[in-house]
Amino acid sequence: LPITAISSMIPAVYRTEITSSRGDTICEDCVCMVNRILYLVIRYVIFAQHNDWLYMCSAVKQTQGPCS
Repeated sequence: LPITAISSMIPAVYRTEITSSRGDTICEDCVCMVNRILYLVIRYVIFAQHNDWLYMCSAVKQTQGPCS
């Protein structure tokens, strides 16, 4: 996908975080929305602005694994 497609995904992830009380919802969305290569890009962007997201996402992935 082009960079513009990646940029358009990020606000949707942010909205999920704002409207949901469960932080792990973000991680589920990240994995489900993009393939593994793009997920690394999305995760990096989230890490740059919300360090706690990446920490929570790592903990969730260790216990639940990526969504199918």
